[in-house]
Amino acid sequence: MTLNATIATARIARNPIANNRGFTLIELMIGAVVSLVVMTGVANVFVGTVKSSSDTLKSSKLNQDMQAIMNIVADDIRRTGYWNSLASGAAPTNPFTDTDNLHLNDTNDCILYAYDDNSDGGITFHNPNNPNSSNERHGFKLDEGDIKMRSSGENMNDCNNGNWIRLSDQYTEEITELTFTPSFQCINRDDDTSVPTDCSSPPAGTTSGETLVEVRHIRISMTGTLTGDNTVTKKLESSVRIRNDRILTQP
Repeated sequence: MTLNATIATARIARNPIANNRGFTLIELMIGAVVSLVVMTGVANVFVGTVKSSSDTLKSSKLNQDMQAIMNIVADDIRRTGYWNSLASGAAPTNPFTDTDNLHLNDTNDCILYAYDDNSDGGITFHNPNNPNSSNERHGFKLDEGDIKMRSSGENMNDCNNGNWIRLSDQYTEEITELTFTPSFQCINRDDDTSVPTDCSSPPAGTTSGETLVEVRHIRISMTGTLTGDNTVTKKLESSVRIRNDRILTQP
């Protein structure tokens, strides 16, 4: 190596900046494009995660509200026919298990029923002049996207009769379907035969004076959507076994 070359090498070693060429414009543009692609992918993942979380929260809210409504409806219908037979002055037979005390309309989206709400042994009608009076004619119905609960009423065959209050929240959910489907079993307690119908058609061979037990079930189906976002839907079903069977004597 010549003396001049040795001196030049020494100068470069003492000045490391001379070794750094930096990035060319093309390299910077390639790096920017790669960074943009990576950031776009990260952004898409973030947006997808946020949307998924939002949908989950909406679905959870709808499910929670509808389940609460279903619990109220099922629990109250289950009480149909309750009667405090031991109350002073109670009727001699259960007035809450008459055929007129359980009614479904033609479209099966309204149910009316009765039970001894104040446990006095008889049917009490709501007196509008007495806010403390009891109402023992209950019901639920679907009305223009809302589930309504009967707060008072005397007619057991008309779903437009009486006063109704909104049970669902119109600002949270819209109920698109509510149906009540009854099923029955009629049991002849004397000979232990049964048929899957109400006791207007008792088991074959039933004779006058025999005791019949009518077991009743109501299947409830409810579908709803989130208000403002009908892509979020929920359907619930529940089967209610009415606790108080009808006890009849074959005419």
